[in-house]
Amino acid sequence: MKKTLLPVIAMAMLLSSCSKNEMVDATAATSTPIGFSSYMGTTTKGVATDINTFKAFKVNAYHTTAEIAAVGAKTQYITAGDVTCPSDTWTSADYFWPTTGNLSFYAYAPATDVVTYIAATAATMPSIKYTTPADATKQADVVVAATLNQTYANADAAVAMAFTHALTRVNFSATGADNAYNYNVTSLEVSNVLPNGTYTFGETPTWNVSGTAIKCNYMATAVDVNATTTPLNADKAASLMLIPQDASAITVTIAYTVSNGSTVISNNTAVVTTLTETWVAGQNIRYNIKLTTNGKKITFKPSVTDWNGETTPDVTPAK
Repeated sequence: MKKTLLPVIAMAMLLSSCSKNEMVDATAATSTPIGFSSYMGTTTKGVATDINTFKAFKVNAYHTTAEIAAVGAKTQYITAGDVTCPSDTWTSADYFWPTTGNLSFYAYAPATDVVTYIAATAATMPSIKYTTPADATKQADVVVAATLNQTYANADAAVAMAFTHALTRVNFSATGADNAYNYNVTSLEVSNVLPNGTYTFGETPTWNVSGTAIKCNYMATAVDVNATTTPLNADKAASLMLIPQDASAITVTIAYTVSNGSTVISNNTAVVTTLTETWVAGQNIRYNIKLTTNGKKITFKPSVTDWNGETTPDVTPAK
C-alpha cells in the first residue's frame, strides 16, 4: 500500500533553461544557471518517497520586485519545469538567474497528473490539488518544497529545496487480549475519509478538504495476532496516505476470529472504532487496536445432592 519513513537525503541537481524568451521582459537575464539541491525532511499506501524512489519533481518559480506575498504582483518565471533523475544525474531544461528582483520556487512530487498545480495570482499563493484514490495501492506520497525570495546574490549556490510530506501516513497494528488464543484479522476498512484537497503554499501552508467520503481497505491478506502487537499489513513499508483532516468522523471497521487451536470460539465481523485525532501534514501515525476475545465463556454452576436419609439396619455379630 504506502510508504516508509524518509531519511534525510541530499541530491545535487542542475536545472538548465527553456529560452531567454521565457524570462521576465523587465529583467536582464544572466548566463548564470539556476542550480537546485533537494533533500527530504523528516517524514512522516503506495510506496513512501525516499532516496530510492524520489526520481522526479515539478518546479515553478515567480519573479517579484520585493518579497513574495499572497497579495501582490507575481510574474511566473519557471512554468512546470521537469527535473528528473533517470540514473545518477539530475537533468532538466536551463533556467538563468535574473539580475534584479526576487525568485521564489515551489516544487512538488509526484511529477505526474495525480497532482494538479494551480498558479499564483496577484491575490493568491500557488497551490496544488490532489484526490485520494479509494484503492490504497494507488495512493501517492505527495511531497512539497518552497524556497522563497532568492536573488542574484544567491546565484553561486544551488537553490536548496527541502521537501516535506504533505499528507498523513496512517497505519494499524493489533494486540490480542490473551496469549492463549489466536486472533485472525481478516479485514480492516477506514471509512468516511474526505478525498479531495487543495494545498496552498504560504508562510503557514494549509489544506482545504472536501468531496464525497470514501472507504479504504487497509489489508491485502489476513494476519494472525496474539498478545504481541502485530502490524496488520504484511508489507511494513505499506501505509494509507491520506489528506490531513479532522478524523473525528472517520471510522475503522475490523473483522477477526478468535480460536483456541483449531476451534473457533468467536467471530467478530463488524467491530467499529471512531477516531478522535486531527491529522496534520507529515504526521506518521500508527493506531494499535486492542482485540478482545468475545467468546462465550464456559462457566460452572456446581450443586451437591443431599445424602439420602440415614438407614439403621441391625447387624448381629457372628458367634
